[in-house]
Amino acid sequence: MEMQLTVKKWGNSPAVRLPAAVMKEANLTLDQLVEVHAENGRIIIEPARKAYSLEELLAQCDPKAAMPDLSDWHDMKPQGKEVW
Repeated sequence: MEMQLTVKKWGNSPAVRLPAAVMKEANLTLDQLVEVHAENGRIIIEPARKAYSLEELLAQCDPKAAMPDLSDWHDMKPQGKEVW
């Protein structure tokens, strides 16, 4: 979807209002946190990635899961500029 919008002033800041069709196409909702960055003369707006807490990450782990055999990895010779 492509359209032209006008940059307007909102308080002391410039702003672009996103039409509902753009919001829907981008799977964005009101009050959703987004990440904004400029790249090669473009402004990119993306949904913010969730920052998980340690507790949330650990809650996804199965404490009864078998531990992997790390001996092959542990005995492996450096492949690049690793410092051990």
